[in-house]
Amino acid sequence: MKVIIRKIIASDKVELIDLFNSCFDKNILYHDLDLTDNSHIIVAEIDNKVVGILEINYIYNIIQNYKYAIFNNVCVMKEYRNMGIGKLLLKSAKRVAFISAIIIGIVLLIVTMNDDLKKEINNVIMTYLPYFVFIMYLINRGESVTRAMF
Repeated sequence: MKVIIRKIIASDKVELIDLFNSCFDKNILYHDLDLTDNSHIIVAEIDNKVVGILEINYIYNIIQNYKYAIFNNVCVMKEYRNMGIGKLLLKSAKRVAFISAIIIGIVLLIVTMNDDLKKEINNVIMTYLPYFVFIMYLINRGESVTRAMF
C-alpha cells in the first residue's frame, strides 16, 4: 500500500468534507470548507482516495509584527489509523515549515541590508494600513473581532 503525501487540489474538496465529517463528527457542508491562501493543506492519499489531512493555518500578528503557523485539523480515517499516516503528514508539514523559515530568513536579511528598501516598505505600510483596517471592518462577520478593532 503506497501512501502519497501531496498538497490539496480543488477536486479533493468533496472527499475532504466526508473526511472531516467522519473524523470530527460534524455536518460540514461544501460551502463551509474554506480553501484560502491563509492555509496550507496537505493530504494523504491511498489508491486515489484521500485518507488523511493536515491543515496549517498562517496567522499574522500585526501588533508584534510577525507571522506564525499552527497545525489545525489533523485527521486520518479510522480504517487507516496506526499505519504511520499521521507521522508522514507531520513530517511533510515540518519540511514546509523549515523551507518557509529559510525563505523568510533570506528575505529579512535582504531587507535589513538595504536601507532604501526598509524606508520604502515602511512608507507603504504607514500609507495603506488604515485602508486595510477599514476593509477588514467591512468584510468581518465576527462581532467580537469588530469590537476589538474599534
